[in-house]
Amino acid sequence: MNNERLLNLLNKKKAEKNRSQLKFVTPKKGTTHYVLLPGWNPLDRETFWHDYGEHWCKDMTKVSPKGTPSIAARVICNAKTHGTACPICNALREALDTCETDEQKKFLTSNFGSSKRFLMNVLALDSEEPDEPQILSIGTKAFDQLIELVAKWSTQMFDPNNAQKFSITRTGEGFDTNYIVSIDPSTYPLKDNVLTKLHDLDAICEPTDQAQLTKALQTFRPYGVSVPALSAPASAPKAALSAPTTNVTPPVEEVVETKEVAKPTDTIDVGTDLDSLLKGINAEVVEEDDIPF
Repeated sequence: MNNERLLNLLNKKKAEKNRSQLKFVTPKKGTTHYVLLPGWNPLDRETFWHDYGEHWCKDMTKVSPKGTPSIAARVICNAKTHGTACPICNALREALDTCETDEQKKFLTSNFGSSKRFLMNVLALDSEEPDEPQILSIGTKAFDQLIELVAKWSTQMFDPNNAQKFSITRTGEGFDTNYIVSIDPSTYPLKDNVLTKLHDLDAICEPTDQAQLTKALQTFRPYGVSVPALSAPASAPKAALSAPTTNVTPPVEEVVETKEVAKPTDTIDVGTDLDSLLKGINAEVVEEDDIPF
């Protein structure tokens, strides 16, 4: 029996079961320090990251104990994660077609959109468990810099015994947030079993099951979106594209970087980010750090 392959399969099954309870590490204000770990697949250690996007679909008629609109479903964005058709992106585009103002578009994209992220296994050295692999989630700005570092320092950063550390310095607020990713002059000794504890990012990024997807699509019903799976009556009234009647606006607790799209088009391809629309109307996707599961 191939024990390494068996362990990989068990980790994948565990990730599938527990992914809804996982919390990602994100760069906080100031400087945080990390060790970058190799890929989770024993047959492909070079691929250390996974593209990622997630929709948090809100039910604007309900309020969570925190006073924010209730999250009805969390759905993997297939377009940003796998480069395939995403039902939620399609539903959002259909809802956006009914908008008459930028404020309406901002309301929808802030509450139903997603942004491009990148996941990777790291040791978060400033955390309470610095020797346990955790999943770092960063946006395009930080990831582009990290790729440059890896290209120059891969041997040292992936040293199996004493890995070179790197740091991320975050400054500013909102769209003025800046990230500086730099190599650290010191190294960090790795525990012998660290590679056996890597999170299987393939399993975590598996497309959302149909039950959750249907629940997410139902949140678009008030905005006139015709989703066949909902079997919504044609006479169903449309909700106003404005803030919820509870006047609750979710706080933006985590900055989401956006990618620029060179040429806006009237018809958006499935693989095209909605991030450009977010930036154009000065909107941000809400991504809370302490979402209740």
